Amino acid sequence: TTNAYALEKKTEGNAALQQRDYPTAIKCYTEGMEYDPGYHILYSNRAAAYQDSGMFQEALEDAEKVIELESSFWKGYSRKGLALLSLGRDEEALEAYNDG
Repeated sequence: TTNAYALEKKTEGNAALQQRDYPTAIKCYTEGMEYDPGYHILYSNRAAAYQDSGMFQEALEDAEKVIELESSFWKGYSRKGLALLSLGRDEEALEAYNDG
């Protein structure tokens, strides 16, 4: 089961993300990972925050971690594809979208 503190940090991070407060969202998700490093949703959400703040390499790394932790979670592939597109790696992005 997911750690309660990690869930709380996910909720706080989601609220910050909705307000486009990307540094706070990233901080919340990262803090949640300290308590539940296997919770793939935190990596997925942090990838979105990184993506929206223009940190495409970091978004890619988190998306890859999502896929590593939960290969059936389609958002991992979607986030990976978007990060790759943003990095100008179009062919790899297409592969990521097809994998998901």
